[in-house]
Amino acid sequence: MNKKTIRTVLATAMAVSMTVTAFATSGYDLTKVDKVTGTAVTEIASNAVEEAVKENKPVAEVKVQNANEFTVEAFEKVAEKAAEKKVEAKVVADTVDEEGVVLVRIKIDPVKAVENKVNVQLKGGLDNEKTRKVFNKFFKNEMAIVSFDQAYSFGQEVEIAAKVDMKKIDTTKQLYFYSYNPATNSFIRIVAPKYRIDENGYVHFSTTRADSIIITDMPLTRK
Repeated sequence: MNKKTIRTVLATAMAVSMTVTAFATSGYDLTKVDKVTGTAVTEIASNAVEEAVKENKPVAEVKVQNANEFTVEAFEKVAEKAAEKKVEAKVVADTVDEEGVVLVRIKIDPVKAVENKVNVQLKGGLDNEKTRKVFNKFFKNEMAIVSFDQAYSFGQEVEIAAKVDMKKIDTTKQLYFYSYNPATNSFIRIVAPKYRIDENGYVHFSTTRADSIIITDMPLTRK
């Protein structure tokens, strides 16, 4: 191998390494499945629970990637497997890009989801063109936006992690979180999002609200 080839290989390796995040993207890839059913989730739920028991973890994380929808039946199966081993469980739904980077992560309590008896849409996105257009028209805030396929509400408080672009937002200030419902063209402030930003640039927060979440560094201020 000549020097030029070696340099090319090293450069490629470095570029690939830069796409690695702190989030493991292991899990059952249900990209081709529209709805995650109880049958589809049984094996990964069992494996996650067994791993939690073996490693003495209080919570078993049942992971899916790029899945569109989680059915009540699937939540029931996760809750059932966790109850058998007397551990808690969370469904961890990742929206992952083509390079394997986690863009948005949603953590859902399956027991509460079963109580609500509603399927949950799992996909998340960074930014939302229509939402940004609406808010840029009326407000002068710099903002980051996390969007969800789930409409209005998750029916419970969920934990979110999103790799949104925060370059134009002053993160040394208190951050403000708002939820925008395009169906009613209305928004509401999320009063206690319990947010933090980790060393990899992911914004973590909690919310019951879905649709679009606006993150900004001051109260919404009209133009």
